Amino acid sequence: MRRSLPRLFGRALLGLGLGAALLAAGGPASAGADDDGGAEPPLVVHTEDGAVRGTMEEGHRLFQGIPFAAPPVGNLRFRPPAPVEPWEGVRDATELGSPCPQPQPPDFATVPWVDEDCLSLNVTTPAGLDGRRGDVPVMVWIHGGFFLVGTGSQYDARKLAVDGDVVVVTINYRLGPLGFLAQRDLSAQNGDVASVCAQLASPTARGLFDRAIAMSFSCTQRYDDLPTAEARGDQVAAAVGCAAGTDVAACLRQAGVEELVRAWLGALSLGGAFVVGGSALPVQPADAIAAGERARVPVMHGNNRDENTYFTPTETLVSTGAPPSPTLTAEEYAAELTARYGDRAEEVLARYPADAYPSPLRALAAVFSDAGPPAMVSTCAHVDAYEALSAPRRARVYAYQFRDRTAFPLADFPFPGYPEGAQHGSVLPYLFELGAPLTPEQQELSATMVRYWTAFAATGRPNLHDAPAWHRYRDDEDVQGLDVEGSGGVGAVDVPAESHCDFWASLAQP
Repeated sequence: MRRSLPRLFGRALLGLGLGAALLAAGGPASAGADDDGGAEPPLVVHTEDGAVRGTMEEGHRLFQGIPFAAPPVGNLRFRPPAPVEPWEGVRDATELGSPCPQPQPPDFATVPWVDEDCLSLNVTTPAGLDGRRGDVPVMVWIHGGFFLVGTGSQYDARKLAVDGDVVVVTINYRLGPLGFLAQRDLSAQNGDVASVCAQLASPTARGLFDRAIAMSFSCTQRYDDLPTAEARGDQVAAAVGCAAGTDVAACLRQAGVEELVRAWLGALSLGGAFVVGGSALPVQPADAIAAGERARVPVMHGNNRDENTYFTPTETLVSTGAPPSPTLTAEEYAAELTARYGDRAEEVLARYPADAYPSPLRALAAVFSDAGPPAMVSTCAHVDAYEALSAPRRARVYAYQFRDRTAFPLADFPFPGYPEGAQHGSVLPYLFELGAPLTPEQQELSATMVRYWTAFAATGRPNLHDAPAWHRYRDDEDVQGLDVEGSGGVGAVDVPAESHCDFWASLAQP
Protein backbone atom coordinates (compact mmCIF):
# COMPACT_ATOMS: atom_id res chain seq x y z
CA MET A 1 0.00 0.00 0.00
CA ARG A 2 1.06 3.59 -0.24
CA ARG A 3 0.05 6.59 1.87
CA SER A 4 -1.16 9.64 0.00
CA LEU A 5 -0.58 13.09 1.46
CA PRO A 6 -3.75 15.06 0.65
CA ARG A 7 -3.39 18.16 -1.51
CA LEU A 8 -4.58 20.48 1.24
CA PHE A 9 -2.96 18.46 4.03
CA GLY A 10 -5.11 18.96 6.79
CA ARG A 11 -6.86 19.72 9.93
CA ALA A 12 -5.86 23.09 11.60
CA LEU A 13 -4.97 26.56 10.28
CA LEU A 14 -2.52 28.73 12.28
CA GLY A 15 -1.48 32.34 11.73
CA LEU A 16 0.43 35.21 13.29
CA GLY A 17 -0.60 38.84 13.17
CA LEU A 18 -0.15 41.22 10.30
CA GLY A 19 -0.21 38.23 8.07
CA ALA A 20 0.12 34.91 9.84
CA ALA A 21 -2.43 32.27 10.76
CA LEU A 22 -2.82 28.59 11.61
CA LEU A 23 -5.72 26.57 10.23
CA ALA A 24 -6.63 22.95 10.51
CA ALA A 25 -7.58 22.43 6.90
CA GLY A 26 -9.58 19.79 5.07
CA GLY A 27 -9.20 16.24 6.36
CA PRO A 28 -6.50 14.73 8.57
CA ALA A 29 -3.53 12.84 7.18
CA SER A 30 -4.01 9.15 7.71
CA ALA A 31 -1.30 6.83 8.94
CA GLY A 32 -0.47 3.70 7.00
CA ALA A 33 2.24 1.78 5.20
CA ASP A 34 4.48 3.26 2.49
CA ASP A 35 6.20 1.74 -0.51
CA ASP A 36 9.56 1.57 1.22
CA GLY A 37 8.27 -0.26 4.33
CA GLY A 38 10.77 -1.52 6.87
CA ALA A 39 11.68 -0.40 10.38
CA GLU A 40 12.90 3.04 9.38
CA PRO A 41 10.32 5.67 8.37
CA PRO A 42 10.27 5.90 4.56
CA LEU A 43 11.73 8.94 2.89
CA VAL A 44 9.59 8.56 -0.23
CA VAL A 45 5.87 9.28 0.04
CA HIS A 46 3.20 9.68 -2.61
CA THR A 47 1.13 12.81 -3.09
CA GLU A 48 -1.74 13.29 -5.53
CA ASP A 49 0.72 14.89 -7.96
CA GLY A 50 3.66 12.51 -7.66
CA ALA A 51 6.19 10.94 -5.32
CA VAL A 52 8.55 13.07 -3.20
CA ARG A 53 11.72 12.17 -1.33
CA GLY A 54 12.52 13.97 1.92
CA THR A 55 15.04 13.72 4.74
CA MET A 56 15.05 12.18 8.20
CA GLU A 57 16.71 13.80 11.21
CA GLU A 58 16.27 14.11 14.97
CA GLY A 59 13.02 12.21 15.18
CA HIS A 60 11.21 13.90 12.31
CA ARG A 61 10.88 13.78 8.55
CA LEU A 62 11.05 16.88 6.41
CA PHE A 63 9.83 17.38 2.84
CA GLN A 64 10.69 20.76 1.32
CA GLY A 65 9.90 22.77 -1.77
CA ILE A 66 6.85 20.75 -2.87
CA PRO A 67 4.92 22.77 -5.48
CA PHE A 68 1.21 23.12 -4.75
CA ALA A 69 0.23 25.18 -7.81
CA ALA A 70 1.49 25.94 -11.27
CA PRO A 71 4.14 28.69 -11.39
CA PRO A 72 2.15 31.99 -11.45
CA VAL A 73 4.21 33.49 -14.24
CA GLY A 74 3.43 35.05 -17.58
CA ASN A 75 -0.32 35.03 -18.20
CA LEU A 76 -0.87 33.35 -14.81
CA ARG A 77 0.52 36.35 -12.92
CA PHE A 78 -2.24 37.80 -10.67
CA ARG A 79 -4.60 34.95 -11.59
CA PRO A 80 -6.04 32.41 -9.12
CA PRO A 81 -3.69 29.44 -8.64
CA ALA A 82 -3.77 26.80 -11.38
CA PRO A 83 -3.20 23.09 -10.65
CA VAL A 84 0.38 21.93 -10.53
CA GLU A 85 1.52 19.70 -13.38
CA PRO A 86 1.94 16.13 -12.00
CA TRP A 87 5.42 14.70 -12.28
CA GLU A 88 6.85 11.30 -13.11
CA GLY A 89 9.31 9.47 -10.90
CA VAL A 90 10.42 10.71 -7.49
CA ARG A 91 10.79 14.46 -6.96
CA ASP A 92 13.64 15.63 -4.74
CA ALA A 93 12.12 17.37 -1.70
CA THR A 94 15.33 17.97 0.21
CA GLU A 95 15.84 21.59 -0.83
CA LEU A 96 13.80 24.70 -0.09
CA GLY A 97 11.71 26.35 -2.75
CA SER A 98 12.37 29.92 -3.79
CA PRO A 99 11.01 32.74 -1.58
CA CYS A 100 8.23 34.70 -3.23
CA PRO A 101 9.26 38.14 -4.55
CA GLN A 102 9.74 40.59 -1.69
CA PRO A 103 11.91 43.46 -0.45
CA GLN A 104 14.67 43.02 2.11
CA PRO A 105 13.82 44.11 5.69
CA PRO A 106 14.33 46.23 7.65
CA ASP A 107 14.70 49.20 5.31
CA PHE A 108 13.18 47.57 2.17
CA ALA A 109 15.79 49.35 0.07
CA THR A 110 16.52 46.29 -2.08
CA VAL A 111 14.40 43.60 -3.73
CA PRO A 112 16.68 40.53 -3.65
CA TRP A 113 13.99 37.91 -4.33
CA VAL A 114 12.24 38.17 -7.70
CA ASP A 115 11.45 34.54 -8.65
CA GLU A 116 7.68 34.22 -9.15
CA ASP A 117 7.91 30.41 -9.33
CA CYS A 118 7.58 30.25 -5.55
CA LEU A 119 4.31 28.48 -4.67
CA SER A 120 5.71 25.61 -2.64
CA LEU A 121 5.23 24.12 0.80
CA ASN A 122 7.20 22.19 3.39
CA VAL A 123 5.89 19.23 5.40
CA THR A 124 7.29 18.18 8.79
CA THR A 125 6.07 14.89 10.27
CA PRO A 126 6.93 12.90 13.39
CA ALA A 127 9.26 10.04 12.54
CA GLY A 128 6.80 7.43 13.82
CA LEU A 129 3.86 8.49 11.67
CA ASP A 130 3.90 5.46 9.37
CA GLY A 131 2.51 2.17 10.54
CA ARG A 132 0.23 3.92 13.03
CA ARG A 133 -3.51 3.40 12.90
CA GLY A 134 -5.87 6.33 12.87
CA ASP A 135 -5.74 9.94 11.80
CA VAL A 136 -3.04 12.48 12.57
CA PRO A 137 -3.87 16.21 12.93
CA VAL A 138 -2.42 18.49 10.28
CA MET A 139 -1.62 22.12 11.04
CA VAL A 140 -1.08 24.61 8.22
CA TRP A 141 1.00 27.70 9.02
CA ILE A 142 0.40 30.91 7.07
CA HIS A 143 3.42 33.06 7.86
CA GLY A 144 3.29 36.70 8.86
CA GLY A 145 5.18 39.68 7.49
CA PHE A 146 2.58 42.36 6.65
CA PHE A 147 1.62 40.30 3.54
CA LEU A 148 4.84 41.77 2.15
CA VAL A 149 7.77 39.64 3.35
CA GLY A 150 8.49 36.18 4.73
CA THR A 151 8.59 32.51 3.78
CA GLY A 152 7.20 29.30 5.20
CA SER A 153 10.71 27.90 5.48
CA GLN A 154 11.66 30.46 8.14
CA TYR A 155 9.61 28.42 10.61
CA ASP A 156 11.28 25.19 11.68
CA ALA A 157 8.25 23.13 12.69
CA ARG A 158 9.93 20.13 14.34
CA LYS A 159 8.92 21.24 17.85
CA LEU A 160 5.24 21.31 16.94
CA ALA A 161 5.46 18.11 14.90
CA VAL A 162 7.48 15.95 17.27
CA ASP A 163 6.34 17.20 20.68
CA GLY A 164 2.74 17.73 19.54
CA ASP A 165 2.52 14.59 17.39
CA VAL A 166 1.07 16.42 14.38
CA VAL A 167 1.93 17.03 10.75
CA VAL A 168 2.86 20.66 10.10
CA VAL A 169 2.70 22.32 6.69
CA THR A 170 4.38 25.69 6.14
CA ILE A 171 3.61 27.51 2.91
CA ASN A 172 4.82 30.25 0.65
CA TYR A 173 2.19 32.50 -0.88
CA ARG A 174 2.30 35.42 -3.28
CA LEU A 175 3.21 38.62 -1.46
CA GLY A 176 2.79 42.33 -2.02
CA PRO A 177 1.47 43.33 -5.46
CA LEU A 178 1.77 39.82 -6.89
CA GLY A 179 -0.69 38.49 -4.34
CA PHE A 180 -2.78 41.46 -3.23
CA LEU A 181 -2.95 44.00 -6.03
CA ALA A 182 -6.51 45.07 -6.80
CA GLN A 183 -6.93 47.01 -10.04
CA ARG A 184 -10.08 47.39 -12.10
CA ASP A 185 -8.89 45.47 -15.15
CA LEU A 186 -7.43 42.70 -12.99
CA SER A 187 -10.52 42.54 -10.77
CA ALA A 188 -12.72 42.03 -13.80
CA GLN A 189 -10.57 39.10 -14.91
CA ASN A 190 -9.47 37.41 -11.73
CA GLY A 191 -11.94 37.64 -8.85
CA ASP A 192 -10.47 37.39 -5.30
CA VAL A 193 -7.58 36.76 -2.80
CA ALA A 194 -7.69 36.23 1.06
CA SER A 195 -5.86 34.71 5.05
CA VAL A 196 -7.36 33.21 9.09
CA CYS A 197 -9.95 35.87 10.08
CA ALA A 198 -10.73 36.39 6.39
CA GLN A 199 -11.03 32.62 5.88
CA LEU A 200 -13.52 32.44 8.75
CA ALA A 201 -15.74 34.93 6.95
CA SER A 202 -15.20 33.73 3.39
CA PRO A 203 -18.07 31.70 1.90
CA THR A 204 -15.68 30.02 -0.52
CA ALA A 205 -13.50 28.70 2.33
CA ARG A 206 -16.30 26.83 4.13
CA GLY A 207 -15.46 23.19 4.76
CA LEU A 208 -11.76 23.56 3.99
CA PHE A 209 -10.64 23.62 7.65
CA ASP A 210 -11.87 22.27 10.98
CA ARG A 211 -10.28 24.69 13.45
CA ALA A 212 -8.66 28.11 13.25
CA ILE A 213 -5.94 29.78 15.33
CA ALA A 214 -5.55 33.51 14.73
CA MET A 215 -2.49 35.02 16.42
CA SER A 216 -1.80 38.72 17.00
CA PHE A 217 -4.20 40.17 14.45
CA SER A 218 -7.71 40.99 15.61
CA CYS A 219 -10.61 39.50 13.68
CA THR A 220 -12.38 42.84 14.11
CA GLN A 221 -9.84 44.56 11.87
CA ARG A 222 -11.52 46.27 8.94
CA TYR A 223 -10.09 45.84 5.46
CA ASP A 224 -10.08 48.14 2.46
CA ASP A 225 -13.16 48.09 0.27
CA LEU A 226 -12.75 47.37 -3.43
CA PRO A 227 -12.85 50.99 -4.66
CA THR A 228 -10.13 51.98 -2.18
CA ALA A 229 -7.95 49.04 -3.14
CA GLU A 230 -8.47 49.61 -6.85
CA ALA A 231 -7.47 53.25 -6.46
CA ARG A 232 -4.21 52.05 -4.90
CA GLY A 233 -3.90 49.58 -7.79
CA ASP A 234 -4.24 52.42 -10.28
CA GLN A 235 -1.44 54.20 -8.45
CA VAL A 236 0.77 51.13 -8.78
CA ALA A 237 -0.14 50.72 -12.44
CA ALA A 238 0.76 54.35 -13.17
CA ALA A 239 4.07 54.01 -11.31
CA VAL A 240 5.17 51.11 -13.55
CA GLY A 241 4.06 52.80 -16.77
CA CYS A 242 0.72 51.05 -17.21
CA ALA A 243 -1.45 54.12 -17.60
CA ALA A 244 -5.21 54.13 -18.03
CA GLY A 245 -6.34 53.74 -21.62
CA THR A 246 -3.91 50.91 -22.39
CA ASP A 247 -4.49 47.20 -21.79
CA VAL A 248 -3.61 47.69 -18.14
CA ALA A 249 -3.90 44.02 -17.14
CA ALA A 250 -1.58 42.89 -19.94
CA CYS A 251 0.85 45.68 -19.15
CA LEU A 252 0.93 44.74 -15.45
CA ARG A 253 1.64 41.12 -16.36
CA GLN A 254 4.68 42.26 -18.32
CA ALA A 255 6.03 44.70 -15.74
CA GLY A 256 9.27 43.91 -13.95
CA VAL A 257 8.95 42.27 -10.55
CA GLU A 258 11.23 44.77 -8.83
CA GLU A 259 9.32 47.69 -10.36
CA LEU A 260 6.04 46.29 -9.08
CA VAL A 261 7.35 45.72 -5.57
CA ARG A 262 8.75 49.24 -5.35
CA ALA A 263 5.52 50.74 -6.66
CA TRP A 264 3.54 48.71 -4.11
CA LEU A 265 5.73 49.98 -1.28
CA GLY A 266 4.99 53.53 -2.39
CA ALA A 267 1.22 52.95 -2.39
CA LEU A 268 0.77 50.60 0.58
CA SER A 269 -0.82 51.45 3.91
CA LEU A 270 -0.19 49.12 6.87
CA GLY A 271 -2.69 46.29 6.90
CA GLY A 272 -4.09 47.34 3.52
CA ALA A 273 -3.54 44.06 1.72
CA PHE A 274 -6.92 42.35 2.01
CA VAL A 275 -9.86 43.61 0.04
CA VAL A 276 -13.57 43.35 0.76
CA GLY A 277 -15.56 42.76 -2.40
CA GLY A 278 -16.25 39.77 -4.64
CA SER A 279 -17.27 36.21 -3.88
CA ALA A 280 -14.34 35.24 -1.64
CA LEU A 281 -14.81 38.07 0.88
CA PRO A 282 -18.09 39.85 0.12
CA VAL A 283 -18.38 41.64 3.50
CA GLN A 284 -16.04 42.85 6.21
CA PRO A 285 -14.97 39.86 8.35
CA ALA A 286 -15.88 41.85 11.48
CA ASP A 287 -19.42 42.33 10.16
CA ALA A 288 -19.80 38.70 9.14
CA ILE A 289 -18.57 37.55 12.56
CA ALA A 290 -20.87 39.98 14.40
CA ALA A 291 -23.81 38.63 12.39
CA GLY A 292 -22.87 35.03 13.14
CA GLU A 293 -22.13 34.41 9.46
CA ARG A 294 -18.74 32.79 9.82
CA ALA A 295 -17.41 29.24 9.56
CA ARG A 296 -18.79 27.19 12.46
CA VAL A 297 -15.43 25.93 13.66
CA PRO A 298 -13.70 26.26 17.03
CA VAL A 299 -11.41 29.28 17.17
CA MET A 300 -8.32 30.02 19.25
CA HIS A 301 -7.46 33.71 19.19
CA GLY A 302 -4.98 35.85 21.09
CA ASN A 303 -2.21 38.42 21.19
CA ASN A 304 0.90 39.41 23.12
CA ARG A 305 0.87 41.60 26.22
CA ASP A 306 3.24 44.22 24.78
CA GLU A 307 2.42 43.95 21.07
CA ASN A 308 3.15 47.53 20.13
CA THR A 309 6.55 47.95 21.73
CA TYR A 310 7.57 46.59 18.32
CA PHE A 311 5.81 49.36 16.38
CA THR A 312 5.95 52.40 18.68
CA PRO A 313 9.53 53.53 17.88
CA THR A 314 8.59 53.95 14.22
CA GLU A 315 5.04 55.29 14.71
CA THR A 316 4.49 58.81 13.39
CA LEU A 317 3.52 61.08 16.27
CA VAL A 318 0.47 63.29 15.87
CA SER A 319 2.13 66.04 17.89
CA THR A 320 5.30 66.32 15.80
CA GLY A 321 4.76 64.44 12.54
CA ALA A 322 7.93 62.44 13.21
CA PRO A 323 8.76 59.17 14.98
CA PRO A 324 9.30 59.48 18.74
CA SER A 325 12.82 60.16 19.94
CA PRO A 326 14.43 57.47 22.11
CA THR A 327 14.73 60.26 24.70
CA LEU A 328 11.05 61.23 24.60
CA THR A 329 10.38 63.41 27.65
CA ALA A 330 7.41 63.28 30.01
CA GLU A 331 6.28 66.63 28.62
CA GLU A 332 6.47 65.38 25.04
CA TYR A 333 4.59 62.24 26.04
CA ALA A 334 1.81 64.34 27.59
CA ALA A 335 1.71 66.52 24.47
CA GLU A 336 1.27 63.43 22.29
CA LEU A 337 -1.61 62.20 24.43
CA THR A 338 -3.24 65.63 24.12
CA ALA A 339 -2.79 65.59 20.35
CA ARG A 340 -4.43 62.18 20.15
CA TYR A 341 -7.13 62.31 22.81
CA GLY A 342 -7.90 66.01 23.26
CA ASP A 343 -9.77 66.92 26.43
CA ARG A 344 -9.65 63.30 27.61
CA ALA A 345 -5.86 63.12 27.57
CA GLU A 346 -5.69 63.66 31.33
CA GLU A 347 -7.77 60.52 31.82
CA VAL A 348 -5.32 58.56 29.68
CA LEU A 349 -2.39 60.03 31.59
CA ALA A 350 -3.99 59.04 34.89
CA ARG A 351 -4.09 55.42 33.74
CA TYR A 352 -0.66 55.47 32.07
CA PRO A 353 1.49 57.94 34.05
CA ALA A 354 4.99 58.32 32.65
CA ASP A 355 6.62 57.69 36.02
CA ALA A 356 4.99 54.26 36.25
CA TYR A 357 7.15 53.02 33.36
CA PRO A 358 10.90 52.80 32.73
CA SER A 359 10.61 55.74 30.30
CA PRO A 360 7.96 57.95 28.69
CA LEU A 361 8.50 56.10 25.43
CA ARG A 362 7.68 52.83 27.19
CA ALA A 363 4.53 54.47 28.64
CA LEU A 364 3.47 55.44 25.13
CA ALA A 365 4.07 51.87 23.99
CA ALA A 366 1.80 50.64 26.80
CA VAL A 367 -0.97 52.94 25.55
CA PHE A 368 -0.51 51.67 22.01
CA SER A 369 -0.32 48.01 23.10
CA ASP A 370 -3.68 48.30 24.85
CA ALA A 371 -5.50 50.50 22.32
CA GLY A 372 -3.29 51.00 19.25
CA PRO A 373 -2.05 52.14 16.82
CA PRO A 374 -1.80 49.85 15.05
CA ALA A 375 -5.21 48.83 16.35
CA MET A 376 -5.28 45.41 14.69
CA VAL A 377 -2.74 43.98 17.15
CA SER A 378 -3.88 45.87 20.27
CA THR A 379 -5.25 44.00 23.27
CA CYS A 380 -8.63 45.74 23.33
CA ALA A 381 -9.21 45.05 19.64
CA HIS A 382 -8.64 41.38 20.43
CA VAL A 383 -11.12 41.53 23.31
CA ASP A 384 -13.66 42.93 20.85
CA ALA A 385 -12.95 39.93 18.62
CA TYR A 386 -13.38 37.42 21.47
CA GLU A 387 -16.77 38.95 22.23
CA ALA A 388 -17.86 38.89 18.60
CA LEU A 389 -16.61 35.38 17.87
CA SER A 390 -18.19 33.88 20.98
CA ALA A 391 -21.53 35.72 20.74
CA PRO A 392 -23.37 33.25 18.50
CA ARG A 393 -24.99 30.45 20.44
CA ARG A 394 -22.62 27.59 21.31
CA ALA A 395 -19.66 29.17 19.46
CA ARG A 396 -16.47 27.76 20.95
CA VAL A 397 -13.70 30.36 21.35
CA TYR A 398 -10.49 30.07 23.38
CA ALA A 399 -8.70 33.34 24.08
CA TYR A 400 -5.09 33.72 25.18
CA GLN A 401 -2.48 36.35 25.89
CA PHE A 402 1.24 35.60 25.68
CA ARG A 403 2.84 37.47 28.60
CA ASP A 404 6.49 36.40 28.98
CA ARG A 405 8.31 39.72 29.18
CA THR A 406 11.67 37.92 29.22
CA ALA A 407 11.01 36.67 25.66
CA PHE A 408 13.60 37.23 22.95
CA PRO A 409 12.48 40.33 20.98
CA LEU A 410 11.62 40.12 17.32
CA ALA A 411 13.16 43.58 16.90
CA ASP A 412 15.76 44.88 19.32
CA PHE A 413 15.67 48.66 19.73
CA PRO A 414 18.78 49.94 21.56
CA PHE A 415 16.82 52.57 23.48
CA PRO A 416 17.54 53.25 27.14
CA GLY A 417 14.60 52.50 29.43
CA TYR A 418 12.70 50.68 26.72
CA PRO A 419 12.15 47.03 27.67
CA GLU A 420 10.26 45.44 24.81
CA GLY A 421 8.66 42.68 26.85
CA ALA A 422 6.18 40.34 25.16
CA GLN A 423 6.21 42.27 21.90
CA HIS A 424 4.73 41.38 18.53
CA GLY A 425 6.25 38.13 17.24
CA SER A 426 7.91 37.14 20.52
CA VAL A 427 5.54 34.17 20.85
CA LEU A 428 7.01 32.44 17.79
CA PRO A 429 10.07 30.74 19.38
CA TYR A 430 7.72 29.02 21.83
CA LEU A 431 6.04 27.18 18.94
CA PHE A 432 8.83 26.94 16.37
CA GLU A 433 12.59 26.45 16.49
CA LEU A 434 13.36 30.11 15.93
CA GLY A 435 15.62 32.77 17.43
CA ALA A 436 17.73 32.51 20.58
CA PRO A 437 17.63 29.33 22.71
CA LEU A 438 14.97 29.35 25.41
CA THR A 439 15.82 29.32 29.10
CA PRO A 440 14.67 26.31 31.18
CA GLU A 441 11.66 28.31 32.41
CA GLN A 442 10.79 29.35 28.87
CA GLN A 443 11.21 25.76 27.65
CA GLU A 444 8.63 24.68 30.21
CA LEU A 445 6.20 27.34 29.00
CA SER A 446 6.93 26.37 25.40
CA ALA A 447 6.14 22.72 26.11
CA THR A 448 2.79 23.66 27.60
CA MET A 449 1.94 25.95 24.69
CA VAL A 450 2.85 23.34 22.07
CA ARG A 451 0.59 20.85 23.80
CA TYR A 452 -2.25 23.39 24.04
CA TRP A 453 -1.95 24.30 20.35
CA THR A 454 -1.74 20.73 19.09
CA ALA A 455 -4.51 19.47 21.40
CA PHE A 456 -6.71 22.17 19.90
CA ALA A 457 -5.76 21.00 16.41
CA ALA A 458 -6.68 17.42 17.31
CA THR A 459 -9.89 17.98 19.27
CA GLY A 460 -11.02 21.60 18.98
CA ARG A 461 -10.23 22.04 22.69
CA PRO A 462 -6.82 23.04 24.10
CA ASN A 463 -7.33 21.42 27.51
CA LEU A 464 -4.83 18.93 28.91
CA HIS A 465 -5.20 16.65 31.89
CA ASP A 466 -1.90 17.75 33.44
CA ALA A 467 -1.90 21.50 32.66
CA PRO A 468 -3.95 24.44 33.96
CA ALA A 469 -7.51 24.35 32.67
CA TRP A 470 -8.26 26.67 29.76
CA HIS A 471 -11.89 27.75 29.80
CA ARG A 472 -13.72 28.73 26.66
CA TYR A 473 -14.35 32.46 26.42
CA ARG A 474 -17.60 33.53 28.09
CA ASP A 475 -16.58 36.60 30.09
CA ASP A 476 -13.67 38.93 30.80
CA GLU A 477 -11.70 36.53 33.00
CA ASP A 478 -11.65 33.73 30.44
CA VAL A 479 -8.39 34.73 28.76
CA GLN A 480 -5.59 32.23 29.32
CA GLY A 481 -2.40 34.00 30.36
CA LEU A 482 0.78 32.33 29.12
CA ASP A 483 3.82 33.28 31.21
CA VAL A 484 6.82 31.68 32.85
CA GLU A 485 6.59 30.50 36.44
CA GLY A 486 7.47 33.27 38.86
CA SER A 487 5.95 35.94 36.60
CA GLY A 488 2.35 34.83 36.62
CA GLY A 489 2.63 31.37 35.12
CA VAL A 490 -0.20 29.86 33.09
CA GLY A 491 -3.81 30.59 34.02
CA ALA A 492 -6.78 32.88 33.59
CA VAL A 493 -6.28 36.66 33.62
CA ASP A 494 -8.71 39.56 33.38
CA VAL A 495 -7.16 41.13 30.29
CA PRO A 496 -9.95 43.67 29.60
CA ALA A 497 -9.59 45.15 33.10
CA GLU A 498 -5.81 45.17 32.98
CA SER A 499 -5.82 46.98 29.63
CA HIS A 500 -8.65 49.42 30.53
CA CYS A 501 -10.76 48.22 27.60
CA ASP A 502 -14.00 49.75 28.93
CA PHE A 503 -12.25 53.12 29.13
CA TRP A 504 -10.87 52.82 25.58
CA ALA A 505 -14.32 51.86 24.33
CA SER A 506 -15.73 55.02 25.92
CA LEU A 507 -13.21 57.13 24.03
CA ALA A 508 -14.37 55.60 20.78
CA GLN A 509 -17.97 56.63 21.38
CA PRO A 510 -19.18 59.66 19.35
